[in-house]
Amino acid sequence: MNLKSIKFGGTSMGSAESIQECAKIVKEKINKSLVVVTVSAVGGITDKLIEIIKLARKTKPRLVKSKVIEISNIHKQILKNLTSNDEEAENLWAQEFEPIINKLEAISYGTSLVGDLTDKTEARICAFGEKLSSLLMLLALEKIGIASQRIESERIIKTDNNYLKAKVNFQATSLSSKKILRPIFLKKIVPVVTGFIGKDTHGNITLLGRGGSDYTASILAMVLNANEVEIWTDVNGIMTADPRIVEDAFSWPSLDMNVMSEMAYSGAKVVHPDTIALAVEKNIPVYVYNTFDNAFKGTKITKNAPHAKGIVTSPGNTIITLENTSIINGVGFVKKVTSIVAEHNIPIDVCATSEISFTISIKTEDYSKKLLKILESFASVKVKNNITKLCFIGNEITSDKKLLAGVFTLCMELDTRIYTISVSASGNNITILIDQNKANIILRALHKKFLKEEECSQ
Repeated sequence: MNLKSIKFGGTSMGSAESIQECAKIVKEKINKSLVVVTVSAVGGITDKLIEIIKLARKTKPRLVKSKVIEISNIHKQILKNLTSNDEEAENLWAQEFEPIINKLEAISYGTSLVGDLTDKTEARICAFGEKLSSLLMLLALEKIGIASQRIESERIIKTDNNYLKAKVNFQATSLSSKKILRPIFLKKIVPVVTGFIGKDTHGNITLLGRGGSDYTASILAMVLNANEVEIWTDVNGIMTADPRIVEDAFSWPSLDMNVMSEMAYSGAKVVHPDTIALAVEKNIPVYVYNTFDNAFKGTKITKNAPHAKGIVTSPGNTIITLENTSIINGVGFVKKVTSIVAEHNIPIDVCATSEISFTISIKTEDYSKKLLKILESFASVKVKNNITKLCFIGNEITSDKKLLAGVFTLCMELDTRIYTISVSASGNNITILIDQNKANIILRALHKKFLKEEECSQ
């Protein structure tokens, strides 16, 4: 029988009504295939957990407690709306939810007294969102007669000990997934898995990185040989641009995996980039649906899809330019820079070289004075903040001479400086780095000139 790995995002888990809608979607699917469900935290909860971590580092125990109460009240209200009466809600809260909330408070309050949070503790705190949301999904499924079982993903997903961006041990994960999930499928029970979370070889909680619930669903699809992955979110599949910025953005009915991979790695937040990487490796189609629009038929991400294009913007970048005359006819300067950045566990995005300079872009959150000091020890360093990366992505898009010329022309007409341009060797990505305050203007102008909805039907 077919197997679908289905993931519901934070907005889909954001209220009792939307969770009930998710449960109905599962009910429709189980008539035709086996289903494993992965859930994100309730919308906004991971951000609140990160706020708790920041407050704990500043030794603000009272504010930490108030944030825990906020999280508690959000889940308590959703639970109340999912249950038949107050008594049922109170009993479920006391039995299932309160022990988790108490543990969250104990860990976060305790660390806030000293302000000493390790990555290990941060991972434990961030994991509470999915632990709570999975209980809500379990209840919603049971309310409509679907037998289900909550599975904490750390029992399945085995990783290294990089607590906040862990790498998956697929061999161990495959063994544990089959051992734990196959008996559940045989009983016609739907597993509800907490996304985002794994466990290292010492039994410590690890995280798969922000947005890692998508990745969890893809991991499960890979190790269980699922037929497809379904991502349920709050937008109509994969769109040509962010619809919050570009009003006439439209959805593609299908998209090439390689193009989607470029979009994901360039900052498109609809699908986690590692999800697409796994799908490409195993040739598992990924479908992206809108939980709140049943009429939308979804975007299918697969190999050899028709040509499609999109523009992705990613703000919050920093450009670092290193100048040193020893670069001329020298060997090893670029390696030295990249090695230092790698030692700080910072990914480099765009890079460019000239006779006497080497320029890289990184996320601003990864930039630090410590990194700057090290780089300044052997080069003259210039730093530019408030940069947005804009990527125009599509099959063989770099061979489109009109598009290449149009990017420069529009930037000139709109008085926008291009700090760096990168044309990918794969032919699928044109990337420019521009000032953050100009990004939306350029995005709308490029979309209007080069993306037409009628292309969808071609």
